[in-house]
Amino acid sequence: MVSVLLISHGNIGHSFLEAARQILGDVEQVRAVSIGPSAEGPQVLQEIERARRDLDQGDGVLIVTDMFGGTPSNISFSMVEQSQVEILTGLNLAMLLKILSCRKSARLGELARTALECGRESICLGREILGKELPGAESRGPK
Repeated sequence: MVSVLLISHGNIGHSFLEAARQILGDVEQVRAVSIGPSAEGPQVLQEIERARRDLDQGDGVLIVTDMFGGTPSNISFSMVEQSQVEILTGLNLAMLLKILSCRKSARLGELARTALECGRESICLGREILGKELPGAESRGPK
C-alpha cells in the first residue's frame, strides 16, 4: 500500500487528515507534517525525511503539499529523485479521499495521476454548474 505524507503550512494537513478520518474512518500509513513560520529549512527537511522513512513500507510514499511554490512543496521537491517518492501539490479534500480510497490497489505513479485528475475535477464554479452567468466574467460552462 502506498503511504501518504501531507506537508502543509500551519495545521492544514492535520485538518484535512482529520476530515478524511471523519468520512473514511481510521486510516493507516498517513502522516501530516506542519511547517510553521519560524521553521528552519534543514530542520524541516530532516523531519520530512524521517516521516517518509517511517511511513514507507516498500510501495512508495506520495507526498501531498498544500500548494505549488510554497515552502512545503519547495522542500519536498528535493526528494523527488528518490524512486519511490512522488510529489503532488494543491491538496484538496476530494483528492485526499481519492488517494486514501485507491492506494491499496494502485502503484505510486498511477495513484498520483488519479489523485491529480480528481483534484482538478473537484474544482468548479457553482454558477457555471448551475448554468448561471458569473457577474463580470464570461461563462465557459461546465467541463
